[in-house]
Amino acid sequence: MASDERKASAATSWRGRQRAEVLVYPDLESLSHAAAQAFLANASRAIANHGDFCVGLSGGSTPRRLYEILASPPSVDRVPWRHMHLFFCDERAVPPDAAESNYGFVAATLLNTAQVPAAQVHRMEADADDMEAAAGRYERTFRRIACRGERAPFCLDLAVLGIDADGHTASLFPRSAAVGDGWLWSAKPRRRSCEG
Repeated sequence: MASDERKASAATSWRGRQRAEVLVYPDLESLSHAAAQAFLANASRAIANHGDFCVGLSGGSTPRRLYEILASPPSVDRVPWRHMHLFFCDERAVPPDAAESNYGFVAATLLNTAQVPAAQVHRMEADADDMEAAAGRYERTFRRIACRGERAPFCLDLAVLGIDADGHTASLFPRSAAVGDGWLWSAKPRRRSCEG
């Protein structure tokens, strides 16, 4: 199997799969290009299998370059944007235009260039007055679209996650109530200061 095919197959859809493969890249640039190829391969496979591609996006420095690659030629023209549903794996309790917003970050690095229909971008209402109700609405939207109404452990075709220097991913920190609950689909974000 060619190296590019191996890299693409390593990130195949998790829907119905229980196996993972760890690939190591020498730097963020080569990781980001391999991730872009895997993104395209997963999109093609998911659309061929069930007509759409449901992907979870995250903010942070790890996926930034991936988003830039996907939003630039030739990738931006190869991605089947109109068949995608974009969800967010994590969000901070701030308005979408705040500097700390992961949605705002993804909009600036990817969505403002890519032609994703607005109705297919599912932003968490992280600025809602009632965060618990907003988390419930997000869970219902996620179940209806990504999980097609089923309560399955893997509903996304692909989740794009980064990892920070302290080891956290998707705003999940040690001792968080959301960590370890395998069936918690959407947790109410903590309001916290982004200063400091």
